[in-house]
Amino acid sequence: MLIKGEAIRTARLRKRLSQRELAHGICAQATVCLIEKYDQNVAWDIINGLCQRLEIPAESVMSQPDDVLRRQLDRALAAFMAEDIVGCQRLLIPLADLIEADQLRAHYYTLQGLVALAGGPRLDEARFRFSQALNEGAAGPHDLFRLLAQLGFGYTYFRQQALAQAGYYILAARDGISQWPSGQSWELEMQLFVLLAHAELLCAQGHWRQARLIAADGLERLNASNSMFIMFIMERLIFVRARAALGAGDTEQGRCELESALFIAKVRRHPHMEARINALLQTLD
Repeated sequence: MLIKGEAIRTARLRKRLSQRELAHGICAQATVCLIEKYDQNVAWDIINGLCQRLEIPAESVMSQPDDVLRRQLDRALAAFMAEDIVGCQRLLIPLADLIEADQLRAHYYTLQGLVALAGGPRLDEARFRFSQALNEGAAGPHDLFRLLAQLGFGYTYFRQQALAQAGYYILAARDGISQWPSGQSWELEMQLFVLLAHAELLCAQGHWRQARLIAADGLERLNASNSMFIMFIMERLIFVRARAALGAGDTEQGRCELESALFIAKVRRHPHMEARINALLQTLD
């Protein structure tokens, strides 16, 4: 059973009730917040009590069709793209026993892999989930989640310094995005993810000039969008370009790029990246 949190929220606003007023005597206010924001699955007596107070049938806020599951997966992906890893995970939890269609299972496994990769990382779990996603036969060649699974697979190997295996999956993802029909959802984001992965791979292989060119390409695409979304991609593209400049012997350019990346890391309040950048800056003093 899936709870349609938006339906609860709409009915509550129509009745001019606060979350606290709706929850009183039935559940905690935080429970109502989780239902509305993340479609949190809760006990039947809570849903029934809330619906009675809202004077709506309980059936109107429950659904299981594939299109609802698809929307939930899309919301989880949007949360991941916004770096809300906890929110992404919360949106996935109620889906574990509900998904039957092969393609939706592939999407679910991909998102589970991304959460495992970003939230620890738990590399073995991430690789297992990406493998599950790629082994689902229903995903098409232009399927966004399939590309994410290929790219995620590559990153698990990259994090373990297995560069040959990483290159196989990263280049497969780059080839896939190059054949993508234009105008697809998340097209720019996927291009940036793939360019970042390829630039990091080339940097690790010591191909400094190629790494700088690809990182510059990614930054140009990001700037051309007139958007500041996914700042962590901007931060990492600049960081890769800095490492490539230093590897090529251009210390002054590398220092400038590192300071730019450090500024973004501070804005994002990302202490891990701040520490990495500062450690590299200290080697230049």
